[in-house]
Amino acid sequence: MDLDIRPLKDTDPGALHEASRVLHEAFGSGYPEERLARLIQEPARLILSARLDAHIVCVGMAVRLGDDLRLFASFGEEALARLRRHRVGLLDSMAVASGLRAKGIGQRVAHELMAWLIEGGCDLAVAASWVSGGPNPSQPGLEKLGFQAIAEQPGEDHRIRNLGGRPCPVCGIPCRCSGILFVRSLSSTRA
Repeated sequence: MDLDIRPLKDTDPGALHEASRVLHEAFGSGYPEERLARLIQEPARLILSARLDAHIVCVGMAVRLGDDLRLFASFGEEALARLRRHRVGLLDSMAVASGLRAKGIGQRVAHELMAWLIEGGCDLAVAASWVSGGPNPSQPGLEKLGFQAIAEQPGEDHRIRNLGGRPCPVCGIPCRCSGILFVRSLSSTRA
């Protein structure tokens, strides 16, 4: 499979539209084009798109957090203590177009994102998996990448903190899903 993996640019409205469509299919309405354009401007964030036959089929994001761990406070003090010893990078949202899932596309994009985190001085990658019972959970992909679960949080806490209060795309409000916090050392990772 000949993938073209490159940063998403806010100067390409067609790419923003396609990326938003791929993310919408996976996550609902959380990534309109305007939000993607704002996220691209964040210097500590990288958004990659994978194209197949000139069409975006995967979008993945990473953020260099350093020692700002507020995002993970709801996972508890024990989890935070494990993160505090590191410069943390977050593998954020990842979506692969339906029909192309489980073909290694997300894995390739994730490796590129982890390489970028390493270049920025991160030595630990963190990711949260939304445990909704819905199709295409991220947990198996994270485990395939070598991530290990270290904490879990209940649905409403996860929804409020990580979805900004928006309804859960699977069960709405109240949310019955949970979130699992995964970590992976980046000290020996090379894409």
